[in-house]
Amino acid sequence: MSGNGGTESTPLPAGFSVRPAARADLAAVHEVIIAADIAVVGEPDTTLEDLQAEWDRPRFDVGRDVDLVVTPAGRVVGYAAVFEESPGLELQADVYAHPELPDAATLERHLVERVALRAQRYADTAQSRISMVSYAIANEPLGGHLEACGFEVRRRFWRMAIDLDGIEVGPLPPDVTIDALDVERDLPDVHRVLTEAFTDHWGTHATDLDEWRAENLDRVDADPSLWRVARRRGEVVGAVIGREDRDLGTGWIPRIGVSSA
Repeated sequence: MSGNGGTESTPLPAGFSVRPAARADLAAVHEVIIAADIAVVGEPDTTLEDLQAEWDRPRFDVGRDVDLVVTPAGRVVGYAAVFEESPGLELQADVYAHPELPDAATLERHLVERVALRAQRYADTAQSRISMVSYAIANEPLGGHLEACGFEVRRRFWRMAIDLDGIEVGPLPPDVTIDALDVERDLPDVHRVLTEAFTDHWGTHATDLDEWRAENLDRVDADPSLWRVARRRGEVVGAVIGREDRDLGTGWIPRIGVSSA
């Protein structure tokens, strides 16, 4: 979803308040996200390391970019984050409210309105109008809150899963080999190939090698032993980033791409 503008008009339930986040809130925020994952998709879908990696992104300031809704007793029950994906061009946002609360929908709506206002403030100070992207599961209340604040559905994404038992691997072309990643030698070429592969993909913004490395290799759950590099006559022509979510019992491929040449 993308959009901009909006007003903050939905009040919080009596006694609830919003405060900035701190690093010490990481586990409490993760509990809210996991509860929402289970309520919406039926199982946990976000590890603590996922969230920490998001908070560690370049240009992300937890105290500035995260709002928390807390109960009168101080329990964290709502989370909204805005990330400057591309300076002066695009923001990304996440909004969660603990689904067990009777007022969860009110919390979501209030946080969506705060996010929309923040996007408007960014746009007012940018050279061009900023697009903001947020994600919602189809037919869930959050999507309705986003649309009510002026967001429009622009893209739909599918998550694909496969059981690898019994999978047969086809033969490679005779001049292509697939090897493990050698970080110092291969990383610049892997960055180049994957950047080129996603050049025309919706929402992609090229990043330099240092930022790309920070987002993909320096994150707390990165495991370069799961990366693979394809070479043709010694030249890197393809790569895959592999990741294992041990807490969730799954493997994950964030990026895979090959050179068009």
